[in-house]
Amino acid sequence: MICLVFRQTVALFTNMADESDSVCGNIPTILDGKFFQIVKTNGDSVVARCLSCVNKELSGSLKATSNFLRHLKVCVPTAH
Repeated sequence: MICLVFRQTVALFTNMADESDSVCGNIPTILDGKFFQIVKTNGDSVVARCLSCVNKELSGSLKATSNFLRHLKVCVPTAH
């Protein structure tokens, strides 16, 4: 049961990360404010603060959000 929930959640986050557009325009859905708060952007680069961790900032790209997804798998155990 836990493995099934994990796979479904990973699939959900993967689909979210693959979306090119979101409600906020070019911001991927995974960075929409539910798990991360964007601190700064520079072109396609983005720095975001994890809302579940204390003072944890991650950097990544607006085109490839795997770094943020990988962090969620470790940081938010109920999310997967």
